[in-house]
Order: sequence, then structure tokens, then C-alpha cells
Amino acid sequence: MSVLGIYLYGVAAERIDHLINQNGVVAAKELATFLDPFFVYSDDMQRRIELTQQWNDKLHALVADPAHEFLHIRVTPDPDGFQPPYLASSQEAPRVNLRPLPPIGEVTVREGTYSGASFRGRIRVFTAPIRAVPPDTEAAEASEDDAGAEAGNESRAPKPRVIGYAHVFVKADHIDRTKRETYGHVAKATAVGIAVAIVLSIGMSMLLVRPLRQLVGDIEAVAEGDLEHRTVPCSSDEIGQVAHQFDEMTRSLRRARELEQQRQAIENELAIATEIQTKLLPERIPQIPGFDLFSFYLSAREVGGDYYDFLVIDQTHLGLVVADVSGKGIPGAMVMTMVRSLLRLASHRESSPAETLRKVNRILARDIRPGMFVTALYAVLDVHSHQLTVSSAGHSPLLHYRAASGTVQRVNPSGMALGFDKGRTFDDTIAEQTITLAPGDRILAYTDGVIEALDEEGEEFGLERLEALLVEFAALPSKDFTDTLVARLEEHRGSAEQSDDITITTLRVD
Repeated sequence: MSVLGIYLYGVAAERIDHLINQNGVVAAKELATFLDPFFVYSDDMQRRIELTQQWNDKLHALVADPAHEFLHIRVTPDPDGFQPPYLASSQEAPRVNLRPLPPIGEVTVREGTYSGASFRGRIRVFTAPIRAVPPDTEAAEASEDDAGAEAGNESRAPKPRVIGYAHVFVKADHIDRTKRETYGHVAKATAVGIAVAIVLSIGMSMLLVRPLRQLVGDIEAVAEGDLEHRTVPCSSDEIGQVAHQFDEMTRSLRRARELEQQRQAIENELAIATEIQTKLLPERIPQIPGFDLFSFYLSAREVGGDYYDFLVIDQTHLGLVVADVSGKGIPGAMVMTMVRSLLRLASHRESSPAETLRKVNRILARDIRPGMFVTALYAVLDVHSHQLTVSSAGHSPLLHYRAASGTVQRVNPSGMALGFDKGRTFDDTIAEQTITLAPGDRILAYTDGVIEALDEEGEEFGLERLEALLVEFAALPSKDFTDTLVARLEEHRGSAEQSDDITITTLRVD
């Protein structure tokens, strides 16, 4: 705005200078052109006086005309020529201080101060030469022309000479006055323009910055943890696009937080279930004279579906349980908890494993979730007679190593999984098989995680390989035998991930 003000100031000053120069130059030229030079060359003194008076009156009239800015008009003779009467618009003798300005054509321009009785101020003086041809020169030249024409000589045009100067004094103080007024107007306009520019800039900045401020507020809200905060784009430019992307990012963070919360909740539930399962498994293995008993459990997940237990039925009977719940995780742990509780209740003073499983199934089948089931091998050992009575609810066969023959027998009585049937089908199919254990014999109960352990090529460990290992290492103490079996399973699996829980219970007769 200040640059515009300076420009307008310069334009106004230049325009005023132009108008003053135009008036002064025109007046000086017209005065020099139309001034009758007769008063210079006339011999009639009376005529010269009359002409001088007429021109003085004309000059006074021009100065008095308010339409002009003429302060003074005078005509002076050529100092090297004739001495005509002095013509002037006034008779005062002012003090004038002038300095030259660039000429405008043949008109010279001077500017300075004027100090007289009628005016004090700034002026410009425009001086134009007065040219005329003397009468005697015209006659002589005309005669020469006639003679020359007759003689064939070329004629020459008469040459006018400068006989004086016309001076026009123009008031120029209004230049400064107008400049000051213009400057004041420009200053006011500049101030108003600056004020308007400030208001517009503030408005535009608010309009432009508002989306950015809103986005910053949205970012601060999200940074403080408010992932429910929504970012609404208020423009379609780059800031609006950033706001939209930030809103999408916030949604992703919100979903990630929800997933993380769900994961933490699941981990907490699994930790609780693992603690429950750990407490459900036997804290110690019973020590029975004449028998070497050991169990091992390894979950494929944080909470597995395998279960083993030792049930003291009475003074002479001990129940051995190995079970596998179809579901894993928390559902499997909950079903395992139900099976454990039901088995402990149903086995009290009940030496028949088949009858115990019937009691368990009647209750479990009513409460278990559809699609879930439990396979279980339940054997009752008579510590006095060394007889082992076995029932299987759809479980893998019990392996009996006979030391006398060095062979392995599969003990696999009929039966269906717990939870499949609520009525007589389960009761009618469940059976028992009794074997007698001799010194050096070993029995092995396990879950399908042992025989179905996969190697890197997807090949199962298999029942035959397990039987061969049983024959080879049956004479080892039960713990050493179990460690050997687990080591062979890990060797077979290699870098493959454990796909199922592993539970082993083995007993050797000393």
C-alpha cells in the first residue's frame, strides 16, 4: 500500500507540473506570436504610445483573469537590439530568485520564489522569443527578389530576428499545496488501505489457518489418547486431504487398540485358565511300592486340552486317567475342569472304570457345548493283585509291554467318546479289559499328540515307532523312559511346530 501511495503521489505531482508548464508555454508562445511588433519599428511616437498602452491593458486583463494562474506578464526588449518601451502587467518591483529548469522547445523555464506587494510564493517563469522582420528589410529583400528574378538569380526569404522576449510569470505555489493535499489524501488512502489489508489478511489468515488449527487440535486430542475423536475435513485442499488421512489413521489406531485390548483380554483369560489348569493337574505323582510311576505333559498352546490324573479309589485301588478334550484354549480348559470334577466324584469307591465313565457321561453330555467331546482312557490298578482294568472312551489304545516275551500288546476295549451320546448308546458300548502285570512289564498311556507328531515333511511319528521305542527302552526307569520318548519326539519333529498337546503316563512293575 505504501508503494501505491508513493506512486499516486508522483503521478499527481507530475500531472500538476504538466498543467502548469502547458499553460505557461502556451501563454508565452501566443504572446510572442501575436504581439504586434509595430511599436518597435513605427516612427509614429503617438502610435507607439497607444500600442504600448493597449498591450499593457491586455496584459493586466490576463493577470486579473481568475481562470489563469498568471501572476505577472512582461515584455522586454532584446538587449542587443532596439530599445522599445517597457511593457508589464504591473509596476511593482518584486524580489525574484530563479533557477533554470529544462527548456520546453524554444521556451525557457525557470522556477523560484516571488516576493512582491501582491503575492509571495513560488513561481515559474516561461520566456518565449519575439521574432519580427523590419519593414526596410522586407522592402529591400522584395526589390532584390524582383531583380534577381529578372536576372535569373534565386530569391531568398526574409529572415526574422529576435526583437524581444515575452515573459509569463505563473503562480506555482499551488504545486506544493496540491502536493501536500495529495499526499494527505494518499496518506489517508494508504492508511485505509493498510487497515483494509490488515483486516483482509486477518480474515484470510483465519480462513486459511482455521483448517490447520482444527487439524492441530485433532492431532493433540488423539495424542492425548482420545482415539474416539473424529477428524472432519473442512476443506478439499491439501490440508483437507491430510485431515482425511489423519482420520483414517485414527480409525486404524482405534481398531488396533481394540484388537490389542482383545488380545490382552484373551491373554489374561489364558493366563487365568493356565493357572487353573496347572492347579488341576496333580501336584505330585503317587509313590506305590513295587511300581515306578511317572507322567509328563506339554501343551502346544498356552492352555491345552489334554488332562491326566491319579485317583485314589480306596486302599488297594488307584485310578489312572489320560484324556484329550476336542477343544483347545479356554473352552477346552473348562471342559477339562468338568471332566476332572466328575471323575473324582464318580470314582469314589467305584473300582469299575466302565461304570465310572458311564456316570461321567450322563452329566457331561447334558452340559458340554455342541460339537465338543472328550476321549479318555481310564484304568484301575489293583496294587495287591497287579491287575489293571482298562476302559476307553474312544481313546488311543493302552500299550502293554510284556517283559517275558519282549512284545507289546494293544489294550483297546470298545467305547465312544464322552459327550457324544446322552443315553444308552454310550452305556452299551463302553467295555472293560483286564490285564495282569508281571515284574518288568510296562504300560504306556498317551494322547494323540504323541503318535500324530509331525516332522518337517508332514510324516507322523506313528504307533509302530512308539511300540518299537517301548520295546527298546522299557527297562529304563519311568522318568528316563519318558525323557527318551520326548527326546525322540523332538528329534522327529525337527524345526516343525508342535501341532498338539503331548501327555504321557507310564508305569513299570519292579
